[in-house]
Amino acid sequence: MNIKYIIGIAFLAAGLLSCQSNTNNETTSHARNIPPPKIQPLQDPSLKRLAIENPSDTTDDRYNKDNKVYRVGRSFYFNFEYKNKAGEALWAKVKDYTHFDQYEIVGQSPPANNYITGFRAVVQPGRKPFSDLDANFNKSVLAYEYLMPNGVFDKVALTPLVENGKNVWMVPPRDFLLKVLELSPYPYIKFPLNTIKKWYYQRTVSDKWGDDRWMHWKGRANARYTYYNKGRRLAKHPKLGEIPVYLIHAVGSIKGKTTSADFYFSETYGFVQMDYLNVDSSRISMVLFKAEQ
Repeated sequence: MNIKYIIGIAFLAAGLLSCQSNTNNETTSHARNIPPPKIQPLQDPSLKRLAIENPSDTTDDRYNKDNKVYRVGRSFYFNFEYKNKAGEALWAKVKDYTHFDQYEIVGQSPPANNYITGFRAVVQPGRKPFSDLDANFNKSVLAYEYLMPNGVFDKVALTPLVENGKNVWMVPPRDFLLKVLELSPYPYIKFPLNTIKKWYYQRTVSDKWGDDRWMHWKGRANARYTYYNKGRRLAKHPKLGEIPVYLIHAVGSIKGKTTSADFYFSETYGFVQMDYLNVDSSRISMVLFKAEQ
């Protein structure tokens, strides 16, 4: 299905469209002037750190057993669109199906069969391969498989995932044109969503994530993010039907540059849409079009 069509009709409910429009306008008009988020003292210290469970059992699936949305074996299919700061839609065109490390950035609509247009996220059993490197690894594992219009999968990337009664946190896909998302806010929500309105996150980013399109630095850079819960509303999804979602607006700062994101979170399907304004003023929109299991 054409990504522009999916993104255009992903959320048709009037209430959501109104709020989304207001939020996007706010993001656009203030994105370059966002002050660096401050990690403020809070009565509840859990709002400035990621909560990790401490299971009593020692099985390799101990961090997966309480997952309600991101259950082992469940698959989430997304289409995405990338636009540069001039508003031009661009794609990663791979050389062939066996050389995913060789690609060029091109603009063409509709995209051809060897263009990366989406991804599948699949929750993995156990803790490998991370537990092979760190015996204390304490998260679930998510695999990203990239999609082309003809449905071919390849270029599997494994990342950490956290889901428990306190929060859901995930690392986004960061290959091809999505590399810039390492500098942007990660998808992250705090429970209970009906009462918690604001939380924080900070991390350091290695210089390997530098790029001529945005910036380079030496060593590790500090990044800070603030998340605002904009509340619950109903969304009409073209594939999933009418679903309740929470809109989370995040702003961040790294090396003096600002970034922001809007995350739409469903307690049934997880993050169903993710819209980013990146440090180089490019935009990425990801829309869930199918969830299995």
